[in-house]
Amino acid sequence: MNAARTRIAILLGALLSSLPLACGSQVDFELERDTPVVLIIIDTLRADHMGVYDYELDNTPVLSEFAKTAYQFDANSTQCNSTFPSITSIMTGLYPKTHRNYVPVPLEGTTVANTGTQSWAERMKSVDYHALAAVSHPVWTSEDVNTAVRRSWDEFSTIPAELPRSERNELDHAGFTNERGFALLDGYEKNFGDKPLFLWMHYFDPHTEYAPPVGYRDRYLEHHLKQAGLEDFLPALTKRDPKQRKVWISTKAPKDKVEALRLANGRALYDEEILYCDYEIGRLFDRLREMDVYDDALIVVMADHGENMEPAEWGHGRINFTHQRLYEGVAATPLLIRLPGQAEGIRITQLTQNIDVLPTVMELLNLPAGSPVEGRSLVSLMREPQQKLHERVYIEASDNVEKAIKTDEIKFIDPGVEDALAEVYRWRQDKEESEDLVGSLDEEVVGEFTQWMGDFRIRDCLRIRIEPAKEPYSIDMTMQVLDTTIDRVLGLDKGIVSEDGHSLRFQGQVTETLEAYVFMAKRESTIIWELETSLPGAGHEHVFLGRLPISSSAAIPVFSATESEGHAQPVLDISSRSDGFDFELQVDPAQLTEFEFRLKDRLELRRMEWGGGTGFEQTYFDDGRMGDVGTKTKLKLQSTGVERPTAKLDVQGDPESVIFLLRSDGQWPDFERVRLNGKAVETTRLQFVLPAPPDGRILSAMFTGPEENPPPGAIQIWLESGAGPVGIDGSSLDPELAEQLRALGYLR
Repeated sequence: MNAARTRIAILLGALLSSLPLACGSQVDFELERDTPVVLIIIDTLRADHMGVYDYELDNTPVLSEFAKTAYQFDANSTQCNSTFPSITSIMTGLYPKTHRNYVPVPLEGTTVANTGTQSWAERMKSVDYHALAAVSHPVWTSEDVNTAVRRSWDEFSTIPAELPRSERNELDHAGFTNERGFALLDGYEKNFGDKPLFLWMHYFDPHTEYAPPVGYRDRYLEHHLKQAGLEDFLPALTKRDPKQRKVWISTKAPKDKVEALRLANGRALYDEEILYCDYEIGRLFDRLREMDVYDDALIVVMADHGENMEPAEWGHGRINFTHQRLYEGVAATPLLIRLPGQAEGIRITQLTQNIDVLPTVMELLNLPAGSPVEGRSLVSLMREPQQKLHERVYIEASDNVEKAIKTDEIKFIDPGVEDALAEVYRWRQDKEESEDLVGSLDEEVVGEFTQWMGDFRIRDCLRIRIEPAKEPYSIDMTMQVLDTTIDRVLGLDKGIVSEDGHSLRFQGQVTETLEAYVFMAKRESTIIWELETSLPGAGHEHVFLGRLPISSSAAIPVFSATESEGHAQPVLDISSRSDGFDFELQVDPAQLTEFEFRLKDRLELRRMEWGGGTGFEQTYFDDGRMGDVGTKTKLKLQSTGVERPTAKLDVQGDPESVIFLLRSDGQWPDFERVRLNGKAVETTRLQFVLPAPPDGRILSAMFTGPEENPPPGAIQIWLESGAGPVGIDGSSLDPELAEQLRALGYLR
């Protein structure tokens, strides 16, 4: 390893420089190819709550010492306000709008592989680095292989997937991350010490729910209580653990003090989590010193995104202790980079962003360019800290709706919602972003930001590809959009758009691959699909959202009756009164343990009754109240011994809008065993709905693009761009997973 020679070269460069290091040095920034690289990503860490970034509390003593010999970037921004999109950006150097992984966690079937770009690990492996990762997100598992975050690591350690989810949440602390990371380093020293090291450590600690270890609690509680004038509550809170404190505050504290106590307690726990994580990073540094790696390594410390800590009365709504929206508490993240042997710290105030880090490391190591990135190397800025690298940087929300632009002085937040005004702040002076300038800025300035944002956003292009089979076959396909219109269609010469623009129909023979590009006037729309082909055996197994079979996706099948007799022993039996508004459901509990029942469209569920015991339990309504307009309910079967439990629903609305949309156990039920008014349901003509707002799993599956080797007769539907809102609908997730995601703040 030539790291020692690298260190000597850097020191000589500093001695020979005519300018001191802090003013821009003549250091040779081309490091040896075998320089160890250590990447540390701390989850949910906002820069201004760190002692190293001049916070009022000294909660980062290790990183403050580290910064004395590192580059510290004071105006750095994340690319996204959720973990998986942000880390995908770090690992690829791409904006989320390009890599398209918007779902906050890599749920099965939703992740985009990004096979067209090299990930950070792939780049390091290409020059023979040994790549190790220890990540601490409790939802991530080692099985999520085909993503840019996960690919190409020699070893990728996660919290063991076989543990119950509740136990996984208890093991997301930095001590256990280090335990697993140190084991990886032991193996590296023993078996691969002749290879250069690339190590990624991901610490989850400052993420909700905040639970610093016992030895770190109550370090800052008194401070935050005093700031709020609530020090009298110190004895009541210190004798309780974090979960008990939340309960006590909400049930025992005076009502006029609840919100202030909640904020003070949450801030204290958050700061204590940072202190504990800082200590464990110190242990990592000690381990690297024991290996004689620390001084020779290129070390990067950064965060995926921050966290809101501000009270609702500041005007941003009650979003504290979440990473919703794109205010500076979420957007402004730390970035520290230490070169091998660096002896002096340098603070840089120019704009930087997380996607700059990958190209920076590539340039420092003089590695091949590989696939293009959208970030820019920071090396020129490290050489001359006063120069400007970026005119503007962009930040995106994981809902793929709200986006922001930052220039040196102005921050422009575009909510991405029709008729909603942008927000504009002077972010350097107005740290709290309390003075919205949108009404006082020159129209020309606002127009310029609006144009930049328009150029940054990309428009939906819905793609449809129909594959041929061994023999020609006919197809009849209708796509109906309820909340918007179809602007234009390219391809599908025989495709006809209705006069009102609400539907597209294609009928014809398939003898070769057919493709359509569909542009809609608005991003968000409920889409009802009807498909019928003459292909023998063709059914839902031939339809794909992106690369995911439609029956495994979160799309919802629509059931309509035929004239044929239904199955004698149906899994699901639906009957209705003649006018279509009293429904009775019967379920075979041996076949269906859980199903979702929806009524489409604009229907009012007036009453629900349980029959045959307590075999059903209502678990979800759109707004939690019966009697209001709500088009969705989920019924969950309970194991009460009832042979065929029943439920009765009284619905009021337009008879023509009654359509049954059902999912069972997260999958489509067997159509052959569903009965509607004693009749079999349609199987030759496939109907399904992509609802709006869509479940993020639907959009993410569509973002993955088409299957490279689809089966004959396949019909593939995907999005050419990353436009459109994204969110997770927890109503059809595994209940245990949904509860875990809810505890982490991903579901509300």
